[in-house]
Amino acid sequence: MLTKLFRMSGLKVAMLVTAVMVVVFMFGVTAPQGNFINLLDKKWVDFIIKNRDVQPHTDVVAIATIDSKSVDEYGRWPWPRSRMAELVEALNSYYKAGTIGWDIVFSEPEQDTGIKIIDRYKNLFASLGFPASPRTNQFMDLLEKSKTDLDGDAKFGKSLQGKKNSVLGFFFFADQNSIAHLSREQIADSASRVAGSEISLLKGTISSGSIPIGLAPESNIDKIFRGGAYSGFFNMVPDAEDGTVRRVHLLLQYGQNVYPALDLQVLRHYLRLSQETLGNDV
Repeated sequence: MLTKLFRMSGLKVAMLVTAVMVVVFMFGVTAPQGNFINLLDKKWVDFIIKNRDVQPHTDVVAIATIDSKSVDEYGRWPWPRSRMAELVEALNSYYKAGTIGWDIVFSEPEQDTGIKIIDRYKNLFASLGFPASPRTNQFMDLLEKSKTDLDGDAKFGKSLQGKKNSVLGFFFFADQNSIAHLSREQIADSASRVAGSEISLLKGTISSGSIPIGLAPESNIDKIFRGGAYSGFFNMVPDAEDGTVRRVHLLLQYGQNVYPALDLQVLRHYLRLSQETLGNDV
């Protein structure tokens, strides 16, 4: 009886394979690293995409990359903010760019510019107690002008402000460990510099969990933020199964608001879309 029961047949093999696949599938549904069946499906899609013909593309979009040639000519990265200001001027005046998108965030003031040394000279000169005169005023004016000339953040912000066609990038922290060192005041200050870029039309209309959720934004410093036309996030969320990025989310929720991706904001500026139009199209 037992021998007959355990004797293999085509039907029993098929049932066994099916049972194993069901177990694997159910394990994948509950496993934090994702679904095994979904991974097979995604790998198959990867294979199809890699083996398809070259897709038609447009010359309306150009990517200005900072490559080895750029670093060899202009020095190591990151470049000074004054150099970034020159880049903005070149993109606008020479290349006639309609919209410039920055997939980088300038979240910290530039360091080692000499501004602190100028302040030390000014404080020292003031402490020496020289009487006011045209010469002392001229010297103090020279120090102040030197301080302005050394302020790369201000130069960069002014160049962005000139044509107001730059879409600035920022990103959202997605886990508690990343924001453990930040105070509530720091988070609120950073959040104030992305306020206004949210799509108010979508507030409360998207079910929880259908789009990524951000815990705190890392935004641009004030001198640079004020020069941008719009701001958009550039977070990338890899697939849980193998850590590969296969898609870019166009929306992200932070608090009660929904924020658009950098890609969407660049398109919005280029097509001159209003926030209401963008919200309806999304």
